[in-house]
Amino acid sequence: MQADGGEIPGRTPAVFQSLISLLVDIEDGQPESSILKPMLNLLVGGQFDAEKNFRIKDASIVLLLLELAKYSSANLKLEIWSQLTVILQRSLLNVQACTDKDLLSHCLSHLLLTSDEKVADKIVEVLGAVVSYNITVPGLKTLFAALQSIELPQKSTHIWPQHASRLVHALRYIAGKDSPDVFFSFNGAREAAVTIPPLAKWPTQPGFTIHTWIRLDPQPGVNMAIAKPFLYWFRTGKGFGYSAHFSAHTLVVTACSAKAAKGKPQTHQVAFPFQLRQWYMVSIVHTFNRIKANEVQVFVNGQLASRAELPFVTTKEPFDKCYLGTSPAASANDVFSGQMTAFYLFQEPLSAGHISALYTLGSSYKGQFKFPGESERVILNQERKLLYDGKLSNSIVFMYSPKACDGQLCLESSPTDNPSFFVHSPHATLLEGVRPIVVHKFHSALFSIGGVEVLFPLFSHLDLPHFHLDLGLSPDYQLCSSLLQLLVDVLEQSTTFQQQMLLGKGFQVLSDLLLANSPQHLTVEAMDILLRYCNRLVSCSGQYERRLLREVLRHVLFNVHLWIHTDVRVQVKLFSSLATLLPQWQVDGDEKGRGVDLRRDIGVPLIIDILQQFYYLEPSPIFNSDTSVAQGPRPNRHAIMELRSYILMIVNQLVTRGKGIREDELNSILTYLSVEPELNVLDIELLLEDLFKSHPDSFVPVFERLKGVSVIFRLLHFPNEKVRVSAIHILGLFLHYLPPKRLLHFTEVQCILIFLAHHVATQPFTHAVYRALFELMTGSKRGGQSASTNRPVIVFPDIMVLLFQMLLGIFHSEEADLPETQEEEVEAQSSPSRDQSHHLSLESAVPLAPLSVARSSSMVSTKPAGTPQASLLVEVLSDIVAILQDRQDNCHIFIEIPRWQGWLLKFLLAEEDTYSPEVMELVLKVLRTLLQHCVHHEKDGWQVFAATMALTHSEAVGTDMFGWMAGLAAGPTHDFCHVAASTPAHASMVEDRRVSAESHEDSEVAAANTGLEVGNASPDEKVTSESPAPTSTQEDVADDTLNADDTLSGKEDAGAPLGAADTGSNASADVAQNLKSAMGSLCSDTEPMSNGSTAARTGQEQHSDFSSEYDMMSDVNDCDAHQSTSDVSKNAPDHADDVEEEKEEE
Repeated sequence: MQADGGEIPGRTPAVFQSLISLLVDIEDGQPESSILKPMLNLLVGGQFDAEKNFRIKDASIVLLLLELAKYSSANLKLEIWSQLTVILQRSLLNVQACTDKDLLSHCLSHLLLTSDEKVADKIVEVLGAVVSYNITVPGLKTLFAALQSIELPQKSTHIWPQHASRLVHALRYIAGKDSPDVFFSFNGAREAAVTIPPLAKWPTQPGFTIHTWIRLDPQPGVNMAIAKPFLYWFRTGKGFGYSAHFSAHTLVVTACSAKAAKGKPQTHQVAFPFQLRQWYMVSIVHTFNRIKANEVQVFVNGQLASRAELPFVTTKEPFDKCYLGTSPAASANDVFSGQMTAFYLFQEPLSAGHISALYTLGSSYKGQFKFPGESERVILNQERKLLYDGKLSNSIVFMYSPKACDGQLCLESSPTDNPSFFVHSPHATLLEGVRPIVVHKFHSALFSIGGVEVLFPLFSHLDLPHFHLDLGLSPDYQLCSSLLQLLVDVLEQSTTFQQQMLLGKGFQVLSDLLLANSPQHLTVEAMDILLRYCNRLVSCSGQYERRLLREVLRHVLFNVHLWIHTDVRVQVKLFSSLATLLPQWQVDGDEKGRGVDLRRDIGVPLIIDILQQFYYLEPSPIFNSDTSVAQGPRPNRHAIMELRSYILMIVNQLVTRGKGIREDELNSILTYLSVEPELNVLDIELLLEDLFKSHPDSFVPVFERLKGVSVIFRLLHFPNEKVRVSAIHILGLFLHYLPPKRLLHFTEVQCILIFLAHHVATQPFTHAVYRALFELMTGSKRGGQSASTNRPVIVFPDIMVLLFQMLLGIFHSEEADLPETQEEEVEAQSSPSRDQSHHLSLESAVPLAPLSVARSSSMVSTKPAGTPQASLLVEVLSDIVAILQDRQDNCHIFIEIPRWQGWLLKFLLAEEDTYSPEVMELVLKVLRTLLQHCVHHEKDGWQVFAATMALTHSEAVGTDMFGWMAGLAAGPTHDFCHVAASTPAHASMVEDRRVSAESHEDSEVAAANTGLEVGNASPDEKVTSESPAPTSTQEDVADDTLNADDTLSGKEDAGAPLGAADTGSNASADVAQNLKSAMGSLCSDTEPMSNGSTAARTGQEQHSDFSSEYDMMSDVNDCDAHQSTSDVSKNAPDHADDVEEEKEEE
C-alpha cells in the first residue's frame, strides 16, 4: 500500500466545520488551553500520554486540531503545534497517518498566516518531519511556490515571503536526510511477521552472511528491558539453527547446534546500543573454520561492532521454521515492532570491504548487484568493484524486498540462475500487521519538476529583503549558506543531478548568479560548505566527481571576482585553506586517464593573473580601472601581502609536486616580472628562486629558451635593494645549474657577466648587493662575518673585476662628471665586448664607475671612514683577504685577472685621508698575500713580483711611497724584496731598455691602449696619445722586467730610499720615466691569460624592452684572443739570453 494512495481532502469536511463553530461559540470566540487535552485523547483513542499512549488512531483529529488553532491564542497555537511535533517524532506510523491526510498543505497555509516566530519554528518542525518521510511531486511544487517573491506595489519592489528562510532550512533537512524509500512496516501486533518457506539445506562452508536495515519503533508502553523482539528465526523442527533478538537495546545472536554444548543454545551479545527510531544497517557474518573455532562478526553501519566464537550448525534436516520479525511462539514480547528494508542471505562470509561498500549503497538499495549503474549513490571505484564483481550476485541465497510484494505475497528476488535452497516455492507471506510501504523521496520528486536547475532562481533573489519584526526590510546574509548546503546535499546523493550539473554548466551559472548579488552573502560558512564539498569530490572516484571538482575550482573558488570585495577574513580563510588542501586534492590519473591534475585544471597562469589583476600592491600600467576589478572595497596593504603569500604558496606546491616547471608556467611568471612595477615583483622573485632550487634540471633549459636573463637585467634597474639582490640570486642559480658548455657560451661568447656589471652599476652599491655578488662569484653564501667559513672558491673572476670597479667608482668623486666629449664612449660602454674590457689602462681601470656616479649623486662624494661606504669597503676587502688566505686556488685565479695591480695601486695612490688606516692595511694584506703566493707557488712567479714592483715605482714617481714600501719590505713579505734584490742587474741597463722599448714596441698593442685611454686622459694628454708609439718585442719586454727589478733592488742595497728617485739629478728623473714607460708596455703586452675566446654570436628574440640591449651583446662576430702571462713567462729565459748576446755585441 502506498503512502499517497489514500484520499487527500481538498477542504475540511462539513462536520468538522460545524464542530469547530460549536467549540468557538462555547469558548466565546477564542478557545482556551483546556480544550486541547480532550482533543488529544480523541486523537489516540484513549488517555493521551507522550510516553505510553501516543499512537494515532484517527488522523482526522489532526485536521480538527489545525482548524481549531486558527482561532486560538498565540500560546494555545504554540502548545498545539508542540504536541503535534512530539506525536510525529514518537512513531513513524504517526507520520504515515498524517501524510495520508495531506498535512503538508495545511502546514504551509498556517505558516504563511502566522507572524509569531516561535509558532513558525514549530510549524517548520512538523513540516520537516512530514516531508522527510514522504513528499510527492504536487507537494514539492507547493513548497517551491511558497518561496516565490512577493511584490510590494507601494514600494515597487519584491520581497521574500514571510518565513522563507525557515522553508529553505526545511528543504536542507529533508535533502540531507537519508532514509529508505521502501520498507516493511511491523506494527507490533502478535501476528505481525513474515513467514519464509522451508529450506532444504542451510549454507555451510565457508559460511554465510545476513544483511538488512532496521529501525526500532516499539509500541507505546512496551518495556524494552523485558521484551525480546526477534529480528529473525531460522531453525529446524528440533530447534537447531540461528536466531537474533533484541534485549535492552542490544542485539543478541544465538546459534544452537546438536554437536555443541549438548544441544544448548549459545549466545553472543553485541556491545552496541541501538537507539529507538533510528535506522541501522546490520550485517551478521558467520564464518566456518576447519582449524580454529568458528566465529561470528557483527557489523553495524559498515563497521565491526563485535566478534566472538559461536558454533556452526551442521544438520541434514530442513530449516522449516523460518520467520522475520517473530519466533514460532509469537508471544507479545517476541514480536518485532518497527521497520525493515530488503532482507538478504549470502552463502559467503563477506569481508569488511564488502560490508563497507554495502553501507555506501544506502538503505534504499534493493537490487541484485548485477548492474553498476543501477544506483544513483556516489560510490568509489574500489567499492564499485567489490559490489559488482559478480561474487555478491552469485552468492545470494534469498532476497525479500518490500518492492516485490503483491498483496500479502512477497516474491523471492534473487537471481534466477542461482541454485535454489528451498524445498518448494521460495516466496514468503506477509502476515497481518506487516505491510510494505513505498514513499517518495525528495530527490525523485525534485527530478520530476526539473532537477537541480530548479534551485538556481533562489540564488538570483538573494538581495531581496526579508521582513523582520525588529529590523523591518533587510537582506538575510545567511540564506546563501543554506541554499549552498541544499545544493551540495542534492549533488552528493545523486549521480543524475551531478550529470545535469555538468551538462548545464551549473557552477558557471551559479558563479554568475552570485556575482550579480552582494558580496556580503559569501560568508565564512558558505566558503566552508564549498571546501567540504571539494573534499568529498576528491574522496570519490566516480565518472562525474573529478569533473565537478574542476568546475568548482575554476568557476567558484578561484573566481576572484566573487571574493575580492568580501570580508578580508573570508579571503584569507579561503586562500589559506586552498594552500593547505590543494596538495591533498592532487590525485594521479588512473588507467583511463581520470584524475585531478590541478596544474592543468587551474594552472599557474591563472593564479599569476589573479595576482596581477586583483591582489597588487601597486596598480599595473597594463591594467586600468576599466579592464581590471570593478570598483569596490579592497583589502588593505597588510592583508594583500598575506593573501599574496598564500597564493604564491599554491603556485609553489603545484609546481614542486610535479616533474618540473612547464614552459607556459614560467612564461607567465617572466611576463609578470617584465611588466609589473617595483612593489609587485619581490615575492615573485623569491618564488622563482624556490622553483629554481626545487627543479633545476627542468627549469634551466626553459629559462634559457624564454630569455629569462633579459627579465633579470630589467629588475636590476629598480631602486629597491631587495629586488636587485633577488635578481642577482636568480642569475647566480641559473649560471650555477647551467651545463658546462652552455655556461662557457654565456660567460665567454655572450659576456653575460660584463653585461651584469653594466646594469649593476646603474644603481647604488650597497652591502646587500655586494653579498649577492659575492655569492654569485663564489657559488656559496658568506658564512658569518668571514668569507672563509665555507672555504669558497672564485668561480667567476669577472665579478671580482666588477667589485673593484664599483668600489673605486664610488669613492672617487673626481670621476663623477663625464666630459661632453666622452658621450660616445659612454654609449659604447653600454654594450662592452670582452676584449675591450681587458685592455683598459690604469687611468681607465674603472670604466663603469662614471655610470654609477651619474645615476646616484649621493654616492659619489668622498666619504670618511666610518660611513656606510667606508664600512662596505672594509667588508669587501676583508672578504677578499679571507678567500685569498684560505685557498691558493683563489690567489692563482686572482693574479690571472688583468690589471689587478692597478686596482690596488689606485687605493694606495689616493689622496691623503681618502681611506682609513684599516682600509690601507687591508689593501696591503691583499698585496702581500698575492705576492707571497706568486713567489712560493707560481712557476716564474718572481716575474709577477718584479712587474708589480716596477709598476709601483713608475706610478709612485712624484708621490710619497716610502711609507708603505717600507712596510711592505718590513712585513711578512721581506723575503720578496730579498728575492728581487738578489737578481743581477745594473742601473745602466735601464737606459738601454728604454731605447730598445722605443724602437721595438708592438704598434698594435699601443694603438689599442691609445684608443681606450683617450676617453680618460686630459685634453693635453689626448694629443700625445694620438701620435704613434714605439714598439718592442716580447723578448725586450721580459728583459725589461728583469732590468726594472734589478734597478729597484740595487737602489735598496745602496741604502738609498726608493723615494729618492724623484728628487736629485736629471738622471734620476730619466730613470723614473724609463721605468714608467717600461711598466706601461709590460702591463699592456704581458697581461695574464684571459677567458676570452672567438665565437660566433646569434641574435636572440626580444623578451622585453631590456632584452634588445642584452641581445646586442650576442651580435658581435669576433672577440680577440688574449695572450697569457704564463706564455710569456715560459719564454722569459730565452729572451733574457738574446738580450745578453746583443749587449755583449754592443
